[in-house]
Amino acid sequence: MGTVKLLWFFTWRMALLGLASRAALGGVYGAALLAISGLYEEFSTNLPGEVPMGPVQVVLAAWLLAGFGGGFGALIGAPVGLALGALGGLVVVALTLAAYRSPPPDGRGYREAAGLSCAVAALLALAADWALHGFPDASTVVFWRLLPFETMESERGSNEGFWLVGVIPTLAAVLAMWWAGRKVAGWYARRNRGASG
Repeated sequence: MGTVKLLWFFTWRMALLGLASRAALGGVYGAALLAISGLYEEFSTNLPGEVPMGPVQVVLAAWLLAGFGGGFGALIGAPVGLALGALGGLVVVALTLAAYRSPPPDGRGYREAAGLSCAVAALLALAADWALHGFPDASTVVFWRLLPFETMESERGSNEGFWLVGVIPTLAAVLAMWWAGRKVAGWYARRNRGASG
């Protein structure tokens, strides 16, 4: 397979897997985060004269918060996954050309190398994004850098934002790219085995 065919084979598949996996993970994470934090906020505040929510209201509130959070999470995750997937595709092309061009890849070792390379590339890309934006507070949302809106600022010194909006989504992105790299490399290895056999 020539270089242009390798670029085509890997890049669109990785971009599609990145988009789908990050949209799905972002949706699930956003739904859980908003539903749990919204209900926690409701039940942790005791204002004088406040009427407690009934079971039906709690379920309805959880569904509404989860729906809104899921949509918002998918909206944040999809473009990030698309960009990281395209980058991962380029990384797998470079890996294939550098180390697995001849003989054709056997499968397992190639999948492991592709997964690890994509995970490292995703982590470095997210760290570079954070550095290029002047190391902002970890609880600023990446979504606001994707669209021409003002960055959402939070209270300084909050460790909550660092974990909830910084570390956990970054780990999810890195794991999604690891999985996508392994998956696409496996497709390529099987295709080459079938062509050579």
